[in-house]
Amino acid sequence: MMVVREPAFEKWLNSLADYPLVGAEASIKLSARGICGDRFLAAIERSSFDWDRFRNLCLSMQLPDEQLAPLREAFTEANQVGFGFEAEQSRVVYKLYFEFWDRLVGEIRADPRNVTPRPLHLGLKWDPVAPSRVISATYTCFPLLSIRGILSRLSAFPDSDSVSVRTTRRIIARAAPQLRNDSFIYLEAGEASTNRLSYDLNLYKSNCRIYHMMDLLDAARAGYGLPEQATRQLETAAENLLGHIGGGQGRDGDDYLTVYYEMDCLPGFPPPDSGQKKF
Repeated sequence: MMVVREPAFEKWLNSLADYPLVGAEASIKLSARGICGDRFLAAIERSSFDWDRFRNLCLSMQLPDEQLAPLREAFTEANQVGFGFEAEQSRVVYKLYFEFWDRLVGEIRADPRNVTPRPLHLGLKWDPVAPSRVISATYTCFPLLSIRGILSRLSAFPDSDSVSVRTTRRIIARAAPQLRNDSFIYLEAGEASTNRLSYDLNLYKSNCRIYHMMDLLDAARAGYGLPEQATRQLETAAENLLGHIGGGQGRDGDDYLTVYYEMDCLPGFPPPDSGQKKF
């Protein structure tokens, strides 16, 4: 699964070498098109760099300067910045995420009754070979949404009987009894220039491991018509803490399911100070 021999991956790692990571995740994406397991995300506190250092870091990843200027306000308001890498066959994608968690928590604590959906992440994705085609996405949080509310949102998706939605419902049913309260962090994502309509469910509070959900994930693998090799890839991460489940309609219109799991560190980095987000 690891792509440490991939030159683009080494370049991505080296660009982050001067910054302390506060979190690291890997993920495996399943769909009828196949499986992609070379996907990584590194989180860095925004306070670790000023705008000029951040700008230079993004430029080193071939993000065009004209795409950076409009991001300055987001950079100022973000509490964390995430840098992502994805490789599928010969194609590489870099990713950038601004997280506004501190702002959201401050608003909720100031008025707990105001659970109006609001942006939690702003994301960008680009191919370093063709960086002018940047795709941006907004990740909207539904604060303090109950389990019943999450299931209702999932039922409203255009294909509520898809492999991703069915699997996510089953995972929720298994993970929910581990909660101390009736809420997971639930997001929905959309892209202005594509047909993407997806969701993300943060499961860290359940303290579940991948192996707790392996039978459900294997059923999803079979539902997509994928070979058993996909399950074996998941089994290599069986002991890891289950982080997120993402799914829905991708920008190509196809249903997908992504399993995110916590890593102790990215190759070459010391273990980060990880923590679970809570309202």
